[in-house]
Amino acid sequence: MDFNDTTEQANFRKQCRSWLEENAKYKSGNSKPNDFANKDALKEA
Repeated sequence: MDFNDTTEQANFRKQCRSWLEENAKYKSGNSKPNDFANKDALKEA
């Protein structure tokens, strides 16, 4: 399995990150990003 991005995939990933940085809001709270025990936080995501 090849996990290396193609040029097209890398460009798409870059565009997505840029869009998220401009449009997504960070949420404050006590839960960690990978804390899946907090089901309410997971629903909000």
